[in-house]
Amino acid sequence: MLALPEHHVLAAQQTISVRDLDRQPFLMAPREIGPSIHDRTVALFRNEGISPHIVQYVTPMTTLVGLAAAGTGVGFVTEGMANAGRPGVAFRPVSPAAPSLPVAAAWAGSLPSVTAERFFEVVASLEPELDER
Repeated sequence: MLALPEHHVLAAQQTISVRDLDRQPFLMAPREIGPSIHDRTVALFRNEGISPHIVQYVTPMTTLVGLAAAGTGVGFVTEGMANAGRPGVAFRPVSPAAPSLPVAAAWAGSLPSVTAERFFEVVASLEPELDER
């Protein structure tokens, strides 16, 4: 989801084209924190023929949302962060879709604990497309 100031001109749109983000001040985590998501985000912009105008590298994501509320820029956040909401911030999907990362889980030993199995069941119920292996 794209976090942007609630009174930003693009906040009036239900879905925002990535091309509309050209020349917008963009907030994102530094590459050292998450090289895969950073590279996927840059690729998303490049595939649309634009380059992100990064005005600040930000971490954690709650700080990015706070900076969006203050009008510093716009940036991608997780759906969970968007669902939590924040005064002064609008959250919108973008088209094409913002990059995502796979979810993985691991455990020590041959079998997961009962608690871990229950956790996996809950996660699978929220994300039915997860691939069990």
